[in-house]
Amino acid sequence: MKLQTRLLITTLLASVPLVLSLLWYERRSRFAMIEASVATSVLDVMRGETLEDCERSPSTFTAKMPPNPLMHRRGRGLSPGAGPVGDGAGPMPMRLYAYGSDFHAQNPEAPTLASELVEAVRDKRGVASRPIDFDGRVGFEALVAIPGGKACSYVLARRPIPAMLLSSPFQLRTSVAWLLPTLGLLGAVYLGLGLLVRRVTKLTRDVKASAKTAYAELPTDSGNDELTELRQAFQDAGREIRSQLSSLEASELVLREFLANTTHDVMLPLTVLQGHLAALAAEKKAAGGLSTEAMTGALRESYYIGALLRNLALAAKLDGGKREATHESVDLGELTARATTRHRFMAAQQGIELNHAIPEQPLLVQGDSVSIEQAVSNVIYNAVAYNRTGGHVAVLLEQQGDDGFVLQVTDDGPGVAEDELAHLVERHYRGDSARSRSQGGGLGLNIAHRVALLHGWEMRLVTSPEGGLEVSFRSPQA
Repeated sequence: MKLQTRLLITTLLASVPLVLSLLWYERRSRFAMIEASVATSVLDVMRGETLEDCERSPSTFTAKMPPNPLMHRRGRGLSPGAGPVGDGAGPMPMRLYAYGSDFHAQNPEAPTLASELVEAVRDKRGVASRPIDFDGRVGFEALVAIPGGKACSYVLARRPIPAMLLSSPFQLRTSVAWLLPTLGLLGAVYLGLGLLVRRVTKLTRDVKASAKTAYAELPTDSGNDELTELRQAFQDAGREIRSQLSSLEASELVLREFLANTTHDVMLPLTVLQGHLAALAAEKKAAGGLSTEAMTGALRESYYIGALLRNLALAAKLDGGKREATHESVDLGELTARATTRHRFMAAQQGIELNHAIPEQPLLVQGDSVSIEQAVSNVIYNAVAYNRTGGHVAVLLEQQGDDGFVLQVTDDGPGVAEDELAHLVERHYRGDSARSRSQGGGLGLNIAHRVALLHGWEMRLVTSPEGGLEVSFRSPQA
């Protein structure tokens, strides 16, 4: 529900008790009007000879006060004094009863005064009234203090409430009189809220658009109020964010360049070191001896460091926002053979048989050859490094249909629990000790998975039929 609608409903709900209270106040005002009119009429009657008659004979005093002009039903052609109110006749005269200063009447026909009237008059009020049931109808009685009276210190006047003041047309006119200004107020509130909500909506739309465009400048607002200040606050915040993003991007660029340069500088002597170690191992084997455990371990560690450095360089490239694959034609068969050959010497040193099979015809794909070869190398390295002596690793590339392919790397080394398979592609995730190292970055399978996603491929990890791990890359057409 929109803000404007919610505020309108809230205002309407809040206006209901307001209208009811106004109607209640208007009804009380009518009673106050009747009370004042009756008090004036009683005081006019109870003076001169009437008051003297009451003082002389309080036990027999009784009087009927003529109808007040307020009691007439205007415009209906009714004559005063024709009969009781409400039966189509004119207003009924009010009966007066006299009471002494002790609030007791000597006339036995006088009703007993209500305590609330007595208390109200004692509080130094000249008149007090209350609604009563008058012969099954709504009526009222008013107690009026008579100046100069002794035996007739107070006079009680009783009669039904005039029908004109209780009639539906009268109440309807009164309700409309209060309702129209209320509706006008609600309309003004609704229009004002509409203008406010439209400005808030426009500001929200502008801020969202700015967030999607690296917090670009917001459109200006010619207003001069709190919303304009809020827009300016968003504008200032956007400038600060852009400044921080620029500083962060510059720092990341320097770091990535440093990492790329360092990786390149380290890979050169590392490659030379690997060559020397391989030559020493070959000389040892040619002389009829076996490679020592130290030499084998040194070769294994050098391969691991090389893979780690290449992964760090590729991770920096991927994290740096270069997520669009380079569209060049890549022979996936030749790339697979090259990645397998690179790890064959390492596999031989660990006593692991590494084989591959590729189609005779070139299998061409579009993508980034460097990142694809690194992804395939990571999977092969993982299968060799975490296998056991005497194990096997098979790399199989098959063409599926005209444009599809499946590249599969299967080993018979220690398996991976089913609940861990989905987590192997997470960065820095460590599985059980059978297929993990005590140190390292844990980037290999994560980078392979990211490269697959970059090229629109699917990477699957399942338990191989031999109990090890099977990792496959599949094109959408496969």
